[in-house]
Amino acid sequence: ASFGQGITATPLQMVAAYGALANGGQLLKPYIVKEKRQGNKVIATAKTEVLGNPISLRTSTILSGMLVSVVRAGHAKQAGVPGYWIGAKTGTAQVAEGKGYGAKYMHTALGYGPIDNPAFVMLVKLNDPKAGRFAESTAVPVFGQVAKFLLQYYEIPPDEEVK
Repeated sequence: ASFGQGITATPLQMVAAYGALANGGQLLKPYIVKEKRQGNKVIATAKTEVLGNPISLRTSTILSGMLVSVVRAGHAKQAGVPGYWIGAKTGTAQVAEGKGYGAKYMHTALGYGPIDNPAFVMLVKLNDPKAGRFAESTAVPVFGQVAKFLLQYYEIPPDEEVK
């Protein structure tokens, strides 16, 4: 189904799916809490659990390249961070109401980076934004700002020299 408004997935399912793209096709069990602490002591840490390989490494690589193209030359330019290869996709969908679609919209920007060694997968989802008709002008700039912050915070070196 190429028309996404007829498909239902939770934000966590979408992030997990993009995580599989970022991990070369390997689907990991998502977790919300990385570790539990009692004072300064870590008492439990989430362990990485592989759920399977729903796509091949080749497919992951091809789709990652397509997502980079969306950022470099498509509708998600503002998701980019100079010097880094970031992949993302926009989403603008009408919200179902009753037996059809109403006047409300949902905007998303979903992606990951840096492409060759991903440090994050991120979904920005805005319910019925008032400014901007498409996700390109609402969710995508937020994605880019948070991506830039994460790359700086984790001190991830750039993929290429900024010109």
